[in-house]
Amino acid sequence: MTRHGLLQRRNHEGIKLRSRACRGIPVRGHSNAHARTVLRQRGRHDRRAAPAAARLRAAAAPAPNYQWNPGYWGWGTVGYYWVPGTWSPAPRPGLYWTPGYWRHSRAGYGWNQGYWGPSVGFYGGVNYGYGYFGTGFVGGTWAGNNFRYNTAVVNVNRTVIHNTYVDKTVINKNVYNDRVSYNGGRGGISASPTSNQLVAEQHRVPPTAYQTEHATVAKADRNSYNKHAAEKQKQPPA
Repeated sequence: MTRHGLLQRRNHEGIKLRSRACRGIPVRGHSNAHARTVLRQRGRHDRRAAPAAARLRAAAAPAPNYQWNPGYWGWGTVGYYWVPGTWSPAPRPGLYWTPGYWRHSRAGYGWNQGYWGPSVGFYGGVNYGYGYFGTGFVGGTWAGNNFRYNTAVVNVNRTVIHNTYVDKTVINKNVYNDRVSYNGGRGGISASPTSNQLVAEQHRVPPTAYQTEHATVAKADRNSYNKHAAEKQKQPPA
């Protein structure tokens, strides 16, 4: 192969590798940890933290085995946009959703993508409500192939969902209630993952196609960005 042809081949392979890594897909010679790092850095910027978390009323679970995915702030070319909360079926029974969160570092604020797993991992200590009060999840639990909902903290459509129970004791009053939506930095939540939460991250399953599409639609909606304008004056400096 000529020198020119060899350079073309290397450039082509490099483009393919970067494309796969940006989607969080492991590539040969690159660890899963590296792929996750690339994915997390997609929303990174240096100027300001995410706005206060919106506390909107969650709709009732529409069908059995759906889990609540809290709303969150995404980052686009013109700033933050709001991705509404939604109910989503798990990829398979036994998996729980760990919400994503923003974390401050020397490089700015970086987005840590949410994921599915056999237990709930670390989500920055952010109080998303509806069972996600800063650590763990108390809105329900799996019983075999059926998800049981704790209606003390989540709302369900009782005409189609009958696997419910009520447990108010799991509601922790000592949580962050000031709607801060990021971890670390000035004014951010000071929380670190436990050993169990670190283990949970090792068994992560990526968001489903439905969840990805839901976020894509929000990013393309101009009204999603308008919500940020009302919160703009509340931002602490980075």
